[in-house]
Amino acid sequence: MKIYESADSKSPILHSLSVQEGQDFIRQERVPLSKNGGKVYYELKQSGKPDSERLEYTYGATDALNVDQASLKDLVNRYSSLHEADYIPSTWASFSEALANVKSLLSSGVNAGTAEVMRVALEDSALALRYNGNTNRLKEVCDEYETKYTADQYSDNSFARFHDVLEQTRKAVEDSESGAQVLTGLQLEKLRIDLDSAVNRLVVKGGNEVISVAINPNDIDGKIGTSVTFKPEVTVGGNAADTVTWKVSGNTSVKTTISNGVLNIADDEKVDGTLTVTATSTFDPTKSGTAKVLVVSELIPKIIRVTIPDQVDSVKAGTIQQFTANVEVKNNADTSVTWEVENADNVGTIINNGLLMVDENETADELTIKATSVVDPTKFAAKTVKVEQNLDKQRDITIDAMVNGTVTADMVTAKAGETVTLIVTPDVGYQLKPGSLKVNGEAIFGTRLQCQLNL
Repeated sequence: MKIYESADSKSPILHSLSVQEGQDFIRQERVPLSKNGGKVYYELKQSGKPDSERLEYTYGATDALNVDQASLKDLVNRYSSLHEADYIPSTWASFSEALANVKSLLSSGVNAGTAEVMRVALEDSALALRYNGNTNRLKEVCDEYETKYTADQYSDNSFARFHDVLEQTRKAVEDSESGAQVLTGLQLEKLRIDLDSAVNRLVVKGGNEVISVAINPNDIDGKIGTSVTFKPEVTVGGNAADTVTWKVSGNTSVKTTISNGVLNIADDEKVDGTLTVTATSTFDPTKSGTAKVLVVSELIPKIIRVTIPDQVDSVKAGTIQQFTANVEVKNNADTSVTWEVENADNVGTIINNGLLMVDENETADELTIKATSVVDPTKFAAKTVKVEQNLDKQRDITIDAMVNGTVTADMVTAKAGETVTLIVTPDVGYQLKPGSLKVNGEAIFGTRLQCQLNL
């Protein structure tokens, strides 16, 4: 049988195998079909006889066609040879369910759309299967290393580094077994390599090690035609050497060099380019520090940032509080700042050189302290603090002049929480109109009123 793309195509797009003796059908795979239905054009050929005329077969939507049982059987046979004991349980469960779903389609007239959904689910779950041999071995290595390498044998820094890698490896294995994370064979191998590397870097207590390397200064500007001197800051354990080798990279001029921490920036170095200075430990070449240098034609004072580091969240009314400003600069810029206090309700609340003086009658709930760079007013820091009222302060009780009667209080002053009794007394010939005496808009009755002072 020959398959054609259309009724008038000259050449076939597919050829089927010959019908075998005893067969009463022709099977042809990979015939291109349209999703929404269409026609298949074909011709039959018999040895020694002319080809048949161009025939056609009309089919509906492909999702509604009956599935090819032979392909389903091949799929089931391929995956039925896998054994549950070889795989991580969390990955086997979904695979087993998907395989059972496809098996249920055998010998049934299910349509192709349903079968395709189940086929894809089976293929995906098979790809997600994870062989448990690799994770089991890595788990055994973690247990072995935890017993073999203990904190009492090694320096604090090197053991902390090893322990962190060990715990990360354990977590990855646990996540893989629970299904929370899928790890490939390469990822498992990398975990093993990283763990072994951490073991190799363990330093016996009392031994020599380089803990860290840093460079001072860092993140600076460097003017062309000048030099900048750097100093290494090497933290060591034991008697490890604190010497370093120097290197500069990112330069466009071969005349830009560094020796013994002195960086010489060539006259023809590219302006606005960034140089990277690296100091590497001679004792442990895996430890190094870097510094960045922006190449400029002139050193212009710059303000990088302003911060208020004080860990103060609240202040009390009637007290003072000192604040400080940290100003990070380049090229010896002036670190002076101006101070402001915002949102104060009382003019007596002021700030001078970072010293905040909160007026005893301040009623604002919050104050904002602001430090602004004198050199660059666009750089500032702001900090908001709550205002706590002084609950022990005596407050004056003031009563406005009354007409046709008087209001008196049993106390001249009171502090928060105390109860003040107010007495309303009409003049002779007058009386209190019912409902006219109100507290916060609510009418009360009688001539005696008790109020609690709240702040």
